Amino acid sequence: MRKENNLMRESMRTVFNQIARKDEKLASVLNGVIENVIGKLERIDDRDNFNSQTKSAIEDAIKGSRYREKINLYPSEVKGRCREICVGLAFNQWGSKSKKDPGFEMVANWINNYWHKCKDINNSTIIITTAWDQDQFQKYYKNTFDSYTVHNDKTVAVVLMSPYSMSTQYLR
Repeated sequence: MRKENNLMRESMRTVFNQIARKDEKLASVLNGVIENVIGKLERIDDRDNFNSQTKSAIEDAIKGSRYREKINLYPSEVKGRCREICVGLAFNQWGSKSKKDPGFEMVANWINNYWHKCKDINNSTIIITTAWDQDQFQKYYKNTFDSYTVHNDKTVAVVLMSPYSMSTQYLR
């Protein structure tokens, strides 16, 4: 288990460094949230519960974060005003339509609607997902994400997370 924990921490550092080169505040938010979660992740023995336990730990970490007043979280039962940072959690299969536990497609669509409403306030968006389909992303979402980030003050990152590692799937 120790080897897997080291792999996770190494991959986390790589992701944070990649995002920090584009958006230091977004990397700081991600770092703070994941650092608070990593201890819980290291204690998850049942990898079948990784998605639900990790999602719950991230939600709790955001609620306790010093940035909580600057973050909108999707999905969330709390509908708030526009915020500087948007965090999406897609911890289900790519196309899951569950409102409580959506997949990437649903979260990306919610966030796209949020961008239209909040484009003057939102600067940074990160989607953390456990399911990735590069072909579907290229076909249906890449152009939308690229269009939103055309302005230099906008950053969008998609991070794929597994029980043992993290990787950046999109960053612009």
